Amino acid sequence: MKKLISAILILCLCLGIYSCSKKDEVDRIESTTTDNDTTTTTDTTAPTVTSVSTTADNQSSVSITDNITVTFSEAMDNTYVTTSTSDTNCAGTIRVSSDNFSNCVRMSSEPVSSNSNKTFILDPHDNLTGSTTYKTRVTTGVKDTAGNSMSSQHDNSTGFTTASTDTTAPVIEEVTAVTTPTNDRTPNYTFSSTEAGTITYGGSCSSSTTSATTDNNTITFSTLDNGTHSNCIIKVTDSSANVSNTLEITDFTVSYSSGWQLIARQVDSDNFTDGTHELFLDNASTTYLQNENDNSSSIFMSIGNLTPSNYVTDGKYKFKLEWDGMTAASLDNKSVTWTQTSWLTDSTVAGFQEIGTSGYVDNSSKGFAGLEKSGLPTSCVIDGNPGGWFHCVGAIVRWQLGIPAPKGTVASSMHLYIWAPEIKETNFALDFDGTNDYVSANGVATELDSSTNLPLSVSAWVYPENGTKDQIVFGFYKNNAFANGPSVWFGGTDFKFAYYNSSISTVYSSSTYAINNWHHVVLTIGSDRNGVLYVNGSSAATFSGVFNSGGLDMFSIAVDYDSSGGTAGNLTQYFDGKIDEVAVWNVALNATDVTSLYNSGNGLKASANSGNYDNSGDLVGYWKFNEGTGSTLTDNTSNSNNGTLTNMDSSDWVTSGSETKPSFQ
Repeated sequence: MKKLISAILILCLCLGIYSCSKKDEVDRIESTTTDNDTTTTTDTTAPTVTSVSTTADNQSSVSITDNITVTFSEAMDNTYVTTSTSDTNCAGTIRVSSDNFSNCVRMSSEPVSSNSNKTFILDPHDNLTGSTTYKTRVTTGVKDTAGNSMSSQHDNSTGFTTASTDTTAPVIEEVTAVTTPTNDRTPNYTFSSTEAGTITYGGSCSSSTTSATTDNNTITFSTLDNGTHSNCIIKVTDSSANVSNTLEITDFTVSYSSGWQLIARQVDSDNFTDGTHELFLDNASTTYLQNENDNSSSIFMSIGNLTPSNYVTDGKYKFKLEWDGMTAASLDNKSVTWTQTSWLTDSTVAGFQEIGTSGYVDNSSKGFAGLEKSGLPTSCVIDGNPGGWFHCVGAIVRWQLGIPAPKGTVASSMHLYIWAPEIKETNFALDFDGTNDYVSANGVATELDSSTNLPLSVSAWVYPENGTKDQIVFGFYKNNAFANGPSVWFGGTDFKFAYYNSSISTVYSSSTYAINNWHHVVLTIGSDRNGVLYVNGSSAATFSGVFNSGGLDMFSIAVDYDSSGGTAGNLTQYFDGKIDEVAVWNVALNATDVTSLYNSGNGLKASANSGNYDNSGDLVGYWKFNEGTGSTLTDNTSNSNNGTLTNMDSSDWVTSGSETKPSFQ
């Protein structure tokens, strides 16, 4: 019995040991699995949208053909990145809408992925609508490659706005033409425009006014030359870059001369006795105009059309007032001459000072003290003494049966004159540094004959300051394939002018020319390929067989191009000195034309026919160099081939200084 109990105890002990052993093994196995689970990483981070942009990355003025790009924070499962491709219903996980997602933009395909499935591009099926704001929505339906959805919907709050698709150009029309003839060198001109925009000018007319508004626009032309202006044009470009029709300004003639200029007249030849009295109308008191285009009329006033700045000298205006007839006929002195700093239509006189002694300036109630807007506008337009209307200019009613004159007398004749000073345009030139200064006016090259570029003529006034290097004055070029067209040079070691193009060897002038002096240079080439280089009115070199391959499309001043794209070659060949008054014609000028333009060294404006010169109508480019500031040379022909200054600033605009310089007046 004891043996049996012992055996049972031993068996139980063995079973216990075995059981513990199996538990340890299982524990070891379970621990390893736990260890293995610890080393495995599971992605549970929700993706986010990092940016929504257009291709141009420009959230305003976006092209209507642009695409939309959505970028996520991590790689996405592209099967969950979808959009609407069949219609404008807002379907898919990326949506683009302009109406708060009532409708969505139809895309041409599902989003195209890049950047390891982080970036998706949407391509609209049709062009977007111009001037419209679009917003983009990304729903929580998108998933990353681990299957995580976005935690919340993404809406870009500002969206992007497309550019205007305005294709309607402004329409401009003439409203009020310039009076012709006019003695005003800065006349006003009125035109209408259907849109606001930027004004550009062509021909011989320009203005500091460069902005147009919808409806009527009145501009004041910059100082004009005497003569007929028949090539003036205006264009307006709106904010969408649409260019208006070309408005051809009605021809007008400026006939300005210094000296006394009649600006008001009132004459009743029968001393107001026949019952038909020569009196001004009431509205003359507000317009200061009556029969303003006819100074021979018995009733005439042009004051309302005058530009005061044209008549001021040292801050003063000079006038002369004359009377005659009736009791004024017995006056020993029938006129008074004076200056004043106020204008005729000001309400009070300022700065009055008599010139000479008329006997009418005595500080009395009837004495003369200058002219001002009348305080009695129903009786007189302008008068000469406060509190009354003696010395009336523009009687609307009679006083004592006539026109109020000095010292209480009565007149039947009144004439008012203003002194017109001599006006000379400030004559600027450009000073080129010989290092990198130049002007390009490529448009003028295309005005020449397209097949041969001949005939042609070019004129320039040149003031070289360096005679020790070859330097270009001006030249034509062909961009593709590159070719050197006609060009004029100066310098080297011989102080000569020269002609060059790629088809012939350089031809030098027969004479030398001093530096630090102005020289007039004219290049003329006929259709027969024969050319002449004139200097200071005389032939300096002749040549034949010039470039006539056509296709010239670049024109430069002071820089020599040596390759396509207008790239300068030898940097030592930039012009060093001053250049002024460059003109290009599509005809070959003859010797008498050149002599007239030289004008014995005084210069002649190429835009005005004079003497033997009659080719102003053949100009295709004319740059007077008189801007005095800015980076543009204005073409004074109707072709608007403006030149662009490069590497130049305000210090490069210079006036004559001490050297003898053509006046071109």
